[in-house]
Amino acid sequence: MTADEITSLLSQLSLPAQPERGQALSAPISSPVHLCQCNGPVYVVFVGRRPGVYGSWAQCCAQVKGVPHNSHKSYPCFAAAERAFSAAQARGLVCTAERRAADIRRVIQRQRMELQDLPLCTHFLEDPTSKAMAPNASRWYVVYAGLQPGVYLTFHECSFLTSGYAGASHESFDSRDSALAAMERALATGRAVKFILL
Repeated sequence: MTADEITSLLSQLSLPAQPERGQALSAPISSPVHLCQCNGPVYVVFVGRRPGVYGSWAQCCAQVKGVPHNSHKSYPCFAAAERAFSAAQARGLVCTAERRAADIRRVIQRQRMELQDLPLCTHFLEDPTSKAMAPNASRWYVVYAGLQPGVYLTFHECSFLTSGYAGASHESFDSRDSALAAMERALATGRAVKFILL
């Protein structure tokens, strides 16, 4: 498959729309919250009251405790956490809890994916954003039904594409080969379903 064909497939992604420039969020997302320059652990809140980088578990917990569909992860140092946050933000994988709840309430349409969609479903394994978020991936995540079925390096990506959506499904694997085989089977048997937000 050529780079142009992959680019064309990627344009079909249906991640939640980001707010228009100048449109206010209740808790604006700008750059990471630089609360600490320490050397770990440092926490990233991807989906929560106020997404950002936090220097302690208590600070992170205040942003996610009691928040449905929250997403956070610890990193060994501030630099790694900041890289992960910035990469996720650039790909649209960061939002406030309020924005996430609004996206989940949107009406969805379901579209069955075919075996020919395998390149799109495996694209994010080599994506720089995924690698920044999970530099030492030891698990692989397959989204069977969600905003973008595919194989992912991080649970955050998997959760962002499935959490809260009725009928969404995913599974984790100990090896890349097992995850790829499961995705291929799902495409061949009609189990892979893309949710399109309207």
